[in-house]
Amino acid sequence: MKKFGKKEWIAISVAAVVVAGGSGYGIYAYQADQAQRASAKKEALNLQLQKDKGVMEYSKDVPVDALTLVTATNGEKADDSLAVTANPSTVDPSKIGNTDIVYTVKDKDSFGVEVSKDFNCTITVKDTKNPVITVNQDTYSLTVGDSFDPATVVQSVKDDVDGDITKTDKAPDKNEAGYYMITSDVDTATAGNYKITVDAVDKNGNKASKDVTVTVAEKEVVQAAANNDGGYSYSGNDNSGYNNSGSGNTATYSGGSSSNSSSSNTGGSSEPAPAPKQSVCLSADEAEAQYDAWASQNPKLDVGGLTYGDSDGDGCWVYRLNNGSATFGED
Repeated sequence: MKKFGKKEWIAISVAAVVVAGGSGYGIYAYQADQAQRASAKKEALNLQLQKDKGVMEYSKDVPVDALTLVTATNGEKADDSLAVTANPSTVDPSKIGNTDIVYTVKDKDSFGVEVSKDFNCTITVKDTKNPVITVNQDTYSLTVGDSFDPATVVQSVKDDVDGDITKTDKAPDKNEAGYYMITSDVDTATAGNYKITVDAVDKNGNKASKDVTVTVAEKEVVQAAANNDGGYSYSGNDNSGYNNSGSGNTATYSGGSSSNSSSSNTGGSSEPAPAPKQSVCLSADEAEAQYDAWASQNPKLDVGGLTYGDSDGDGCWVYRLNNGSATFGED
């Protein structure tokens, strides 16, 4: 075996160092390049919320898949090959408020090494829909003196989140369940046009309002004018009748039968045909028919006039001769 001299050993050592140094540099350069490529690949990864997906309306639908809300890109282009995960994986649209989601996008560089990047997103569920007010009628027609409760105009007030909203007379200091109030200027003692307003607020501050119109009309006036003989004649456009005192639903005629009779009771002194004094409930038509039948048999009999009507409003009418000789029906 050849023995190396001192100089030869020095040369061999230098060569070994050079070779080792070259190999080490090569390994270092490879690792540096790999790291640079991985960093560039990671930097290219991106994730964006799709348009209008960051906020969703409250609903009672099934939870929404969080992956359907975003788009992952490699550079500036969408890349379906990228692996994306979400934590949590769904958003519950029936829970108002924010849901924070961590999305992780994964890819591999040219050396096959996996790279990943995290993105934080917030999805907000809001209630922006107003309560729905339903009324029984949009308009009401009343007469002076009618009884009327403004609260009866409301059929229901509902909200997607709060459900059935209840009425209150005063707005609460803290709105936890929604409410509605009614304001009204209706005065049934005075004829005129009035308004009822229903205002509703849900617990998330959404508002709705509905107006109802109320018209109060004067009562129909029935007038009576004195005849020359001191009796009264009837005028008006209803069949409520009139009496001298102004109370009750009666009308007084003098010198004859009712205007619907084919005969009159003016003058004459013959004895009247037998006439009943009944206590039977008759309708207006029935009472009038019985009187007309009797009056046709006594065309010239002076009975001192006729009073008829339904003074107590019970539907039972009476036709009564003012001289007291006959009564048809009862009141």
